[in-house]
Amino acid sequence: MQRISSVLLLSFLVVTVVLTALVPAAVADAAACTIAVYGTVFYDQDGDNAQSLSEQGLSGIGINLYKDTDGDGRLTPADPWVARTSSDEQGNYLFLAGPGAGYHVALNLPPGYEPTDGLHRFVRTPGCEMYGVQADPFGLAAHVLRQRLWLPRQSR
Repeated sequence: MQRISSVLLLSFLVVTVVLTALVPAAVADAAACTIAVYGTVFYDQDGDNAQSLSEQGLSGIGINLYKDTDGDGRLTPADPWVARTSSDEQGNYLFLAGPGAGYHVALNLPPGYEPTDGLHRFVRTPGCEMYGVQADPFGLAAHVLRQRLWLPRQSR
């Protein structure tokens, strides 16, 4: 009986070692280390791009993630699209990205709004020692039609 259990244990160890060797190291490392890239989209009533308690998050806003492959920190056509999401009921969004890389978080501007501080954010993900990086918030204000004020000419 002891010989049968020893053979079974040895067979289990051999199968385990063979199966473990078949899993590529890059797949195992990528699964073990993903970095959260997250942030908020909100209605910026006072236009200061800082969310106060009275300023609500905006839900359903489309947000895209691009990888900065050329390392210049600017969003260009050469930067490949990685993922798309939408903000939740509180205006929060989340992407999972690889470690040690630069990413662009780009907002799809909804009709009737204008940004208070740009349409994209650049973030650099840390190594595997950290779990996430927060992008600066996106403040949106209602688009206001500006009226021209005509003053009568001053006579000299």
